Amino acid sequence: SGACTIEMTVTPSQATPSKPGVVFSFGNDEGEDVAILQSAAGLALRLSNAKPLALFAVDAGKPVHVVITCTSKTWTAYRDGKSVRSGAMPSSPAWKPREIVLGATWGGAELWRGRIEGVALFPRALTADEVAAETAASQAILDQRSPAHLVRFRGTLVRQAPTSALEAIRPYSRSLTAAEYKVDKVLDGEWAAPTITVLHWMIMDNKRLPIADRKPGATVELTVEPLEEHPQLESSRRDELETDDDVDLFYCESELPR
Repeated sequence: SGACTIEMTVTPSQATPSKPGVVFSFGNDEGEDVAILQSAAGLALRLSNAKPLALFAVDAGKPVHVVITCTSKTWTAYRDGKSVRSGAMPSSPAWKPREIVLGATWGGAELWRGRIEGVALFPRALTADEVAAETAASQAILDQRSPAHLVRFRGTLVRQAPTSALEAIRPYSRSLTAAEYKVDKVLDGEWAAPTITVLHWMIMDNKRLPIADRKPGATVELTVEPLEEHPQLESSRRDELETDDDVDLFYCESELPR
């Protein structure tokens, strides 16, 4: 159609990352038509690989509803339903059939850390009233959501379930693996048991992650949340430990390097 609208709710893990990261990209090996980035200055828009155009600052851990509308001649950026920046297209995007990638470029560069949800694409430029309606619908979902009960702790790996081979999990392209930790110190939240069982992503995008080969005795600092508070993971494939059926499972939200 020669026009588009990109919509999403973005929650950055950092307000001022040390390196720019790509939140959303539409590209492939032949090129990139549009990308939304985050740098130390905030979000930016990159069109046809031109110099990024600054949009607005963002806060760590705070969701922001982002809408970008593009026509053949102009672009407009909306923050939480309000127009904040607009300008002329630096060049006419090719808008060829490409791939949608979240959290990096098509080639896996410019990695970004944070949460992305409520992604929607339209083959036209939404009006200001339509953008406001999309924002209201997104906010209604957030208003109904209760914060997860997190536990942050320092611990020592006791045992870890074997992570299946890539060939064994197909057609899945990612998989969780359970690990049991001795809780050395609770840093935030409440947890009284001596051990805790946590699910980690150990295969992502058909790649086995280094964490899949971590050995007992490794020390960690994790922020975890109850698995039951992450219903989006119910259909995810997992490798589990042999343990009691009533053990509480947690999902690894983040890990600090040690």
